[in-house]
Amino acid sequence: MPTVADRIAQTVVALTLEPRTEQIFHADSYGYRPGRSAHHALAACRKKDWVLDVDIRAFFDSLDHDLVVNAVAATSPPSSVGCCCMSRGG
Repeated sequence: MPTVADRIAQTVVALTLEPRTEQIFHADSYGYRPGRSAHHALAACRKKDWVLDVDIRAFFDSLDHDLVVNAVAATSPPSSVGCCCMSRGG
């Protein structure tokens, strides 16, 4: 169960990474993004000739941790975010 410290760390990381990563997401990406909902996704789908829906249920379980660490480091120059992400092992 997450502790208060975990929740604070998650919030700090999210607030730091979100503005940087939002710039690199595709405009038609709607999952778990601020200000976007399933209703927005449906409205966008109605304007397209085709739609791609992917179930990534266990995707993050199979990711190489070093690859994720490098991706976070590439998008987040503040060393405190990287340090926080890397030191909160599970």
